[in-house]
Amino acid sequence: MDVYVAPVGEGVGEALEASRMLREAGLRVYVDLMGRRLSRQLEQASKLGVRAVVIVGHREAERGVVALRDMEQGVQREVAVENLVEEVLSIVRPPRRRGPSSRRCSR
Repeated sequence: MDVYVAPVGEGVGEALEASRMLREAGLRVYVDLMGRRLSRQLEQASKLGVRAVVIVGHREAERGVVALRDMEQGVQREVAVENLVEEVLSIVRPPRRRGPSSRRCSR
């Protein structure tokens, strides 16, 4: 699982739209539709070992933003919906560091 989408309050429709966007980008997405409180959803995401949680509330969605939580870093920030896929990918698939070259010199 790459991403856990946590709807808050009446944000279910917006959560389903966010999950569609993320799935179209090739991410594996879990959407919590059980109506649990946010704290329970975050516990479930932690149990599943998910790195990114997208928190979707109706008020935030009206402003065109969602909350994105990096579960490993413990950092949460607002992200514009149009940048959601890119921001999630930066968490779940960070750029690889370039190590020493393994190429051999030809003589």
